[in-house]
Amino acid sequence: MKNKILKRIFGFTLAEVLITLTIIGVVAALTVPNLYAYYQKQQYVTELKKVYTEISQALKLMMADEGVNKLSTSNTLTAEEGEGDFDEAVLNRAGGFLKKYFKVIKDCGMEDPNSCFAQDSKGTDGTNFTPGNPHYCVIIASGASICMRPANVAKSGTIIVDVNGLKKPNIAGRDIFSMAFFYDGSIDGFQINPQCRQGKRTWNGTGALCGGYGNNASEARENYFSDGCLINGYGSSCFGKILNDNWKMDY
Repeated sequence: MKNKILKRIFGFTLAEVLITLTIIGVVAALTVPNLYAYYQKQQYVTELKKVYTEISQALKLMMADEGVNKLSTSNTLTAEEGEGDFDEAVLNRAGGFLKKYFKVIKDCGMEDPNSCFAQDSKGTDGTNFTPGNPHYCVIIASGASICMRPANVAKSGTIIVDVNGLKKPNIAGRDIFSMAFFYDGSIDGFQINPQCRQGKRTWNGTGALCGGYGNNASEARENYFSDGCLINGYGSSCFGKILNDNWKMDY
């Protein structure tokens, strides 16, 4: 008799079990996709940080090999006087750098740079785009695609990276990122040059701080993000936002 009473007190009816399972299912349906999306974002950021570190180390190694402490018109990754940064000779210098300091498994060069990127690559606005032209593009051993264009005398050089190469999602601001490298070998958002990070004026000592986007690097990254990352298709300022947020993709 005592056991029967305990069963009535502590037992669950079939209806109660079904209701509980239904609630668990609804909660899971609401939370699991968000958790998975967050995990994917952080995975892309981890891969981005790895490629960023590899490129940063390669730039420093190149300067050490050449015995210089900054990029100038005598360096591999800059245009010489009278040259443009789109010139074939200049782009070939980027190819020489990539092939010297990375294990290249596919050399797309300048002739067919977009073959290093998926043909269905899309911008942040959903439009199709080809990120490789005009750059020198390769795929490295990790599977990442890297395109580079050296700088001219006054500007930064550009780098476009697909952190997982031809694998999906192939979307700017998710696994495809644009960034810039500067005369000191640093890498940042396009307007976030060394002078901006140091609180100084532009390269020739005049003009607005941080390209007119703010008075310090953090402010400029935020403003440039709002003005470009999710608007201009190429996601050109998403990278700076990730740096600002301590290597998190919070957008």
